[in-house]
Amino acid sequence: MGTWDVRIPTRNFEYKLCHGWIEYLDRLTIIYAGMIVGTISNYNEFVRDSKKLLGQYITKYGPGWLWFEPPLRVHPESLPMMNASVALHRADSWTNLSPWHVRQGFWKRAGFVRRLPQSKDMKTPNSSSSIASDDDGAVNCQNGGPKISFRCLFDSGATYPSLHGRDLGRLGIPKNVYGAQSVVSIKTTGGKLRSRIYEMFVCVLDDIGYKKDGKIHYKKLVDSTYPMLPESPHYLGSLCLVVENETPISIDHNGHEVTSRLSGLLPFMACYVSSTPGNDTLFLGESRNDVLGSHRMPAHKKWDITDSNKPKPTPILHFHKYGNPTVTFNYQLRNILD
Repeated sequence: MGTWDVRIPTRNFEYKLCHGWIEYLDRLTIIYAGMIVGTISNYNEFVRDSKKLLGQYITKYGPGWLWFEPPLRVHPESLPMMNASVALHRADSWTNLSPWHVRQGFWKRAGFVRRLPQSKDMKTPNSSSSIASDDDGAVNCQNGGPKISFRCLFDSGATYPSLHGRDLGRLGIPKNVYGAQSVVSIKTTGGKLRSRIYEMFVCVLDDIGYKKDGKIHYKKLVDSTYPMLPESPHYLGSLCLVVENETPISIDHNGHEVTSRLSGLLPFMACYVSSTPGNDTLFLGESRNDVLGSHRMPAHKKWDITDSNKPKPTPILHFHKYGNPTVTFNYQLRNILD
């Protein structure tokens, strides 16, 4: 941004020298197949229109990847953040302030960000080793991928979920053949950094796994048999931007994996959440009934570690014995019954 001297053509095809101020855009710039194809006001609008836009772009420009450049005209406080904050059951520790962790599922969907020529007979050339292919030889457009869950720090100080490069590889996102959607500036406790960002589906899962086919699986928080909103997808989450965390995964001297995966704001945006002072359990769910009730949110609780007479939180057991609570909201100024 700055002042520039610009030569502007006139009607007589002559040029005159103009002096003006070129401002930064406050919109996302959309790039497809290496060409600027338009701008859009915000990411939500971009996601809602991306399928329609991809159909238009492949007709007009041919096959390619969709990319966006973040706006440069933004308030400093609105920059994406990746600050690890001590944020659903907490483990005991010597600090008495252990963080909460949440399990999230990740799934790449290249069909939302890429278009290839549509042909049932398209095969990988025998002489080519650079085109990914399926077992039957057909070109692999990478529309799907494995659905993998990761344990993340439950963290409202991070804007986006973050995964390590090795995690992205496990999700079927090799950097040499699968493009990022953009590169963004992110504020961290150590300063600003530039990071690749990918679009994928992210959802919140139950933290208690079960074994099946020799693997550990985690349930979605929506009961597909009795969903609260049957017409909506039966998971708590959405298409979401995911940041690549450049910090490598390491193993400490006790053999524990040390990661920097962060949940981002998605669990707070997608779930009902309840917390009670002094209790070590947070509740996330699809509806209010999933997070309320006297057994989940007991009354008259206060957190104060200096109170020696304060009893320890009562462990919450046998949830199946309680049914869903009947929640009533009664307002005195007006007679409102929810």
